Amino acid sequence: MISYRGVLLRSMCFVFAMILMMTFIIPDCSAAGEKEVSKPGGVMKIAMDAEPVGLDCMVSSATRITSVAWHIFETLFTFGDKMDVIPMLAKDYSISKDGLKYTINLREGIPFHNGGEMGADDVIASINRWGKVSSTGKSTFKNLESITKKSQYQIEIKLKVPDALLLSSLAIEAAGANIVPKEIIESSGVEPMKEYIGTGPYQFVEWKPNQHIKLKKFEDYKPLKGEANGYGGRKIAHINEIIFLFVPDKTVEAAGVEAGDFDYAYAVDSEEYERLKITPGVQAVVSPPRAWLAFVINNKEGIMANKKMRQAVLAALDMEPILLISRGHRDIWRMDPSLNQKETIWWSNKGKELYNQNNPEKARKLLEEAGYKGETIRWQASYEGYYNAALVAKSQLEKVGLKIELNKYEPATESSRRKDPKLWDMSVTGYTKKADPLLGSFMKSSVAGWWQNDEVEELKAQMRIETDFEKRYAMMERIQELFYEDVPYIKLGDYATFRLLSSRVKNFKNLSNIFFWNVWLEE
Repeated sequence: MISYRGVLLRSMCFVFAMILMMTFIIPDCSAAGEKEVSKPGGVMKIAMDAEPVGLDCMVSSATRITSVAWHIFETLFTFGDKMDVIPMLAKDYSISKDGLKYTINLREGIPFHNGGEMGADDVIASINRWGKVSSTGKSTFKNLESITKKSQYQIEIKLKVPDALLLSSLAIEAAGANIVPKEIIESSGVEPMKEYIGTGPYQFVEWKPNQHIKLKKFEDYKPLKGEANGYGGRKIAHINEIIFLFVPDKTVEAAGVEAGDFDYAYAVDSEEYERLKITPGVQAVVSPPRAWLAFVINNKEGIMANKKMRQAVLAALDMEPILLISRGHRDIWRMDPSLNQKETIWWSNKGKELYNQNNPEKARKLLEEAGYKGETIRWQASYEGYYNAALVAKSQLEKVGLKIELNKYEPATESSRRKDPKLWDMSVTGYTKKADPLLGSFMKSSVAGWWQNDEVEELKAQMRIETDFEKRYAMMERIQELFYEDVPYIKLGDYATFRLLSSRVKNFKNLSNIFFWNVWLEE
């Protein structure tokens, strides 16, 4: 008889195997790779376009938090080159035949940055907190019966029903189950952590508001043996210090890399792409397609809780000019209706007839059916690209009779406001590619937008326990159909990220998410 574990593992391998295939042409930043002799030491300066709101990944899925924090923190599992789940702080694991019990053995002798050793008590405390504060953790814990300590280096997780997403959920970086000392969990509770102690290759040094975050090499870090593998495998801290500087001006970021003041620019204007591709001393890199740009709509309260209003907005929009002004160079973005990128086996064109309608007449009719009387739609945005997208859309929507008040906020302020449904009607964000559709933030009814649909909730519950890919795919296609009927969010298009590196940066791995372990600097 084929065991549940065998079915699950084969299904997961098949699902993840195609995720990283890309249609964009990506420069190879690590062509020399490990064949070059690494040069330890030095200080790497990263120009970030905005200051993160914190470094507690459990409580937020914001990319700018993760970009810094996962140098400090690690999870039990992570994703390899093919987006397959691989152990990180876990040594190995086994699954019972009925799929309800996971026994996870921990790596021994793993030090925290404060000198303590990671053990089962720390892992259990961390995962329990994750279940309370993370959107992914909350979803996971709905099906979790217990998590218990079997020994100092072994834990056991029992489920109520099989969960095809358990290991992937424990592996994700955004709103992820970072392992921290038990005493930090006890002092923080469910509030954002203020003390950043992990097991990663770099440790926290200081945070000077409006200036920088500084990390330093963790001398006692215990790397895995073997080779680097995706976001896991062997991690080496070659660089002595990494400094993340807050530089909100994209022009300054690019000029700083050209001048040698920065080694990496987090956000560069894509209109500079053609020039920088041939500029000596820098590496102009396009990331894999890593996210889709979205207008988030408040489904919970206010005028946009009316489905006809949301359908009217979708009908009116012309996506191409929005993407062009927001994302810039055409190599950086593409139009596509799917909630899952073409590089994944989850891609579908269901609902395509409702994507990019550019139909003002239909929009006006829907507004009439909605009973719209000229009420103001409160729209908020943060980053320049997000604001520009809203600005172009505002012009289009005003032509069909909508009244819109658009305000730009600092990212931290906008993120905070978005948690309160009484303060806004529409917002702008990006939803990053995940190993499984159910891990996407837009699929969670608890996140801002608050999409509630009984059929969708039932489909998600079925997908969670189903291991047959074809059945899961059919469920996801139905969810996408309902997405275009309900219009909880509006997908504009897929986008990559334009990355600018100094030519002295070596062995940078151009994956969807950035990291700087295994990277070194050549003087």
